[in-house]
Amino acid sequence: VSFAHTMFFGIGGYGIAIALSRLEAGWSAIAIGTAAAVALSLVLSFLIGLFSLRVKAIFFAMITLAVASFFAILASQLSNVTGGEDGITFKVPELLRSRIAAYYLVFGVALALFLVLLRIVNSPFGRVLLAIRENDFRAEALGYRTVIYRTIANCLGAVVATLAGVLYALWLRYTGPNTTLDFGI
Repeated sequence: VSFAHTMFFGIGGYGIAIALSRLEAGWSAIAIGTAAAVALSLVLSFLIGLFSLRVKAIFFAMITLAVASFFAILASQLSNVTGGEDGITFKVPELLRSRIAAYYLVFGVALALFLVLLRIVNSPFGRVLLAIRENDFRAEALGYRTVIYRTIANCLGAVVATLAGVLYALWLRYTGPNTTLDFGI
């Protein structure tokens, strides 16, 4: 169990919010915010994966919980960047101001993410991950470097959580610690 996904979700939301509030509300700001959020999430998930995937079960969960809690505190304290406890309200491009258009954007991207993840699950990479989930020692005995596969899976999960945070922020047009970094989400 990774509790860091709330952090990656929040990174996606804050990436979009910061870009759209600081730059002109357009598609280029969405692209810049999404790219920056995905890049930050990839770096953080790679580091978390390298340092914490060598431990098992509860220890991995505790490490990810600590990192996510630290990020939530950091987002609240950096009020000049993140808006603190008040969060950031931002404007979206003209096309997304209609709730119907925003709905279809969220639906289309969510469907595309689902199809990509379905393809990954049914690929040879997905079969290796299934083997690692079922019996870690057997997969390692077959010659698979399980730490590398788990790190890649962690990075992939972080990217998907970040993109979900981007979509959620675009739908709400607001990002704050209680809406994107809360463990209830």
